[in-house]
Amino acid sequence: MAPIDPSFRGRGTAALALVVALACGSGEPTPTDPGGGPGEPPTPAPPSPTQLVLASGELALPGAAQEGDPGSHEVLIAGHLVRSDLPATSGKLLILTLRDATRPALACASEDPEDGCATIDWSDDPDRPRVPPDGAFENRLDLELVSGVRRLYLSRTLRLNGVPDLVDPLREHTAVGGSGQEWHLILPAALEPETRLDLRLIMTKWQAPDVRIAYEVRVVESGAAG
Repeated sequence: MAPIDPSFRGRGTAALALVVALACGSGEPTPTDPGGGPGEPPTPAPPSPTQLVLASGELALPGAAQEGDPGSHEVLIAGHLVRSDLPATSGKLLILTLRDATRPALACASEDPEDGCATIDWSDDPDRPRVPPDGAFENRLDLELVSGVRRLYLSRTLRLNGVPDLVDPLREHTAVGGSGQEWHLILPAALEPETRLDLRLIMTKWQAPDVRIAYEVRVVESGAAG
């Protein structure tokens, strides 16, 4: 389990030049108009949105050779303690990002794990190895708000929801490549400082190589995702 390592993120000046030239033919020096004074200073670029990283780290996901091997419906777990000096977080955007840290240039050809990408698993046939009796996998993020403990379920819609998705009869997946995937939620209340934040994922990776799945949970201003 990786410890939390929070972080935050924030121009320039203009210079004035005066040019003096000699008038041709008169033999007397004549000051040259510099062109209307120094002008307006450049408009500073808007600051990047303030973001608060609540948790980050990497999880090892082995490549499975066959069903039932490590890496097939593998349970990945990470736990962190939320920092004590939280700024205001109510109404801000909570973002969970997952990406393949081992292969940052990898683009996924499809959502099927057989095409090479690591995937989030949502449901499968209960008769297969490592599948719950109801066929549904719980991918979730647990945290505590001032209003109480919340269990947020990752959804195939890329949202964080209060209830899990229904079992998918097509048994589809969500691929996690080098550029990553993000899940979002507008926080309905402020985060409670010094409380647990726990992440649980069910993922599959077929064949070599073994990979590392990087995760990050952060809070940004609403509308400033990305």
